[in-house]
Amino acid sequence: MFLLAGLARPSGIAAGLIAVRPRLFQNDLDVQLALDEFSASVPQVAQVLGSRRFPTDLAHVRVSWGHAARYGTEGALLIGDAAHAVTPAGGQGANMAIADARVVAEIALSHESQLVQEYERRRRPANARSMRLSLGATIGAAMPDWILAPLIPTAFRILNRWPKLFARGLRFTSTAFLDSPVE
Repeated sequence: MFLLAGLARPSGIAAGLIAVRPRLFQNDLDVQLALDEFSASVPQVAQVLGSRRFPTDLAHVRVSWGHAARYGTEGALLIGDAAHAVTPAGGQGANMAIADARVVAEIALSHESQLVQEYERRRRPANARSMRLSLGATIGAAMPDWILAPLIPTAFRILNRWPKLFARGLRFTSTAFLDSPVE
């Protein structure tokens, strides 16, 4: 289990999200065992889950990501996750949506006759670059534990030893969604 987030709603109802690695869902019993272990390690998780069991009381939703075939058509545009859904890696979704909206506004204010084509020409390369973070997160989450467990601390040691490498990665993450990323 990676994460449990809950949100209280009126009338004592709540919604929650539990992020897990995809391969866990190969066997429903494995999911329940992981939930039990997670609940036992963090009392607040046990409180939130209560007596809920998988798969009867929890829904499995698999999020997909990637580009829409087209970013729009005459009279309608897609921006943000509607045009290019991404994982939460690096906070790229919100950044891409804002950059998309800014470009659409610029193009519309310039009275460009081919708004959809110009929007896609300008934003698709930046969005594709930003999606590399989703690809990396997806590949990382799918790795077996025997690879991932030593890889994470090793990566942090490398980044600590070479701060310029860390700065470069941080710069890419924080500017990948821009039309012209900072190198």
